[in-house]
Amino acid sequence: CGLTRAGLHEPSFLRFIRGNLICQEHLPAEPHIVASLEMRAPRMVLHVRDPRAALVSWVHHVNTINSKGHIVAILQGVECRLPDDYFNRSVVDQLAWQVDHFLPTTSNWISRWMDIAHSGSSGLQIMVTNYTDLASDGRALLSRILDFYQIKYQPDWIKLPKPETGKWNYRAGKTVDWRDAY
Repeated sequence: CGLTRAGLHEPSFLRFIRGNLICQEHLPAEPHIVASLEMRAPRMVLHVRDPRAALVSWVHHVNTINSKGHIVAILQGVECRLPDDYFNRSVVDQLAWQVDHFLPTTSNWISRWMDIAHSGSSGLQIMVTNYTDLASDGRALLSRILDFYQIKYQPDWIKLPKPETGKWNYRAGKTVDWRDAY
């Protein structure tokens, strides 16, 4: 779902709150979503990434989706109409366009969730994680998440496959700095 327009799909949400399920969404911090989470799923992990790095990744992702012919998926993610010549532009010009259209939305999304996470006024317990933690030590991050949810586990149960370039949106993995990805 998009960063600004979203709702919870009732049957899926009810299945999620029964447990034994992990879900990843880009839900905006809208009052109806926050209230639903407070009432039914009062713990959540808020995973954030430097919006500049997210922008660089998004431009590459949009180009990959386009190369597969999935224009509807692109438009739902961008949440606005792309210029007709977007895919004929250089990556530098695509980045420039996304700075004006994607970056403000992403930054606002992060700010609104961080306000809720740090305000203490919400009934949500929010664990904030970031991309650097994930990229540097995914095993330690998963341990922290399991502890946050009070899930008993044996540390040796956590087995993470080595990432492979080109699979699961893993492009290079050499760095977490957006400048190098750019």
